[in-house]
Amino acid sequence: MTVERSYSPRPVVGVGAVVVKDGNILLVRRGKPPAAGLWSLPGGAQETGETAREAVEREVFEECGIRVTAGPPIAVLDSIYIDGSGRIKYHYVLIDFWAEYRGGNLRPATDAADAGWIPLHEVAAYSLTRGLRELLAAWNLLEGTPPPGILYHTIHNQAF
Repeated sequence: MTVERSYSPRPVVGVGAVVVKDGNILLVRRGKPPAAGLWSLPGGAQETGETAREAVEREVFEECGIRVTAGPPIAVLDSIYIDGSGRIKYHYVLIDFWAEYRGGNLRPATDAADAGWIPLHEVAAYSLTRGLRELLAAWNLLEGTPPPGILYHTIHNQAF
């Protein structure tokens, strides 16, 4: 089922996976708004009837061809995009999970324009979404270990 995401009357629940393997983090370059062209965690919208963990495992496979096992949630982010007239164009409640790589061949699909295993020491040089940049900074995820708790944060993205 396709849900209209722009100017939705309610927030859309999205999930993302932090997958670190051999000193690399799995990232995707978004192919669709609101973050088209920026690198982010693989993931997408949760579907009715599936748990958040099931959603993140499905989304990573659909978007990247990679099988993961979702671990603990590490962040909950409200990502709100406001248009030039002050209306809320997008509002996502994002739940990011630590996830363990299980297998598969990396291939970008669905709304990912590209995907890659990015060396942790190179991630800062990429054009990252604001939410990912803040998540990496808050938890120092570039060291490749899961954080000790859950981060909650609101990201306000002004007119675009």
